[in-house]
Amino acid sequence: MNDHTSSTRAFLMIKQLSWTYGSRHFKKRFETRRRWTTTQFMIIGQNSISGPGAIVAPITYIASFHGILGKSNLLSKREGMMHEFLKAIVSKRGSRHRRPMPTDEELEIWQQIRKDLQDYLYAGLAGRFQIAGHRHIGRWARSYAKSNNVVLEIACGQGHHLRYGGNRYSNYIGMDIQDVYLHTLRRLFLGTAAVQGTAYALPFRDTSVDCILSIYCFEHFRHLPICLEEIRRVLKSDGELLVGLPAEGGFLYQVGRWLTSKRHMQRKYGIDYGAIVRWEHWNTFKEVIQTVKEQFHILELKFIPFPFFPTVHCNTIGCFRARPI
Repeated sequence: MNDHTSSTRAFLMIKQLSWTYGSRHFKKRFETRRRWTTTQFMIIGQNSISGPGAIVAPITYIASFHGILGKSNLLSKREGMMHEFLKAIVSKRGSRHRRPMPTDEELEIWQQIRKDLQDYLYAGLAGRFQIAGHRHIGRWARSYAKSNNVVLEIACGQGHHLRYGGNRYSNYIGMDIQDVYLHTLRRLFLGTAAVQGTAYALPFRDTSVDCILSIYCFEHFRHLPICLEEIRRVLKSDGELLVGLPAEGGFLYQVGRWLTSKRHMQRKYGIDYGAIVRWEHWNTFKEVIQTVKEQFHILELKFIPFPFFPTVHCNTIGCFRARPI
């Protein structure tokens, strides 16, 4: 197990803990019998947030304890104690966000093959459904495309929406945490504004954006409420949030994945693709809808490919339009 993989796994465990106890700025004071003073860490990555998503890697974390590790900063000889302590807490969390962890080898392979999966997902029958989601979002966004409205796409990736959405936006900004994706976006779509940033701290002024797009991304966010707060902050009061989602948690989507991407990735790379997906897809379709409704009015909900059966179990893609409450 190399140092990078070890630190990645340790950070993922700490990030799980932050979901339970975290706040807007990923900083929390604990008032318990054995008091923690501060747990503080920085992240690079938003969990992608494009295509299948990205596993976030740590920059650093700093922790100090009272009553657990003594009144001093975390020392290297005590890292093992902290690791075991956090592991014990994480293991007691509710079943809603319990995720089987992929192996170290699978995580390393996953980092290398993510682009292959993106290419595969936009080919064949699965690709038709993926593209249909982009086109439906594009139809909703058409009224924002030909005016001077600012259109922001969160987790734009390599430009799949620009390629398949059917619009030529006059004032489009693509944002992603992965700089390599932004380089590809600029190369494929010359003159496109591309900004590196995280969905948890959007680098835009308040009420400065007319329309925000996010396609096949919300299911990956560990901290979706924080992302939605940021979207509300930068979105104009009459602006719209347009979102496309896989029907995660639905019967047809699960069967489709078993017949397509799961078989493909396991045969080609020998990884437990099910464990990877369970770790990457942090939210089901229904969980995303419930969370969005806490801060937005959902104006319209559209299912693909069978809109006449408006249920998550009979479809593979869901799209919705929403405005801030």
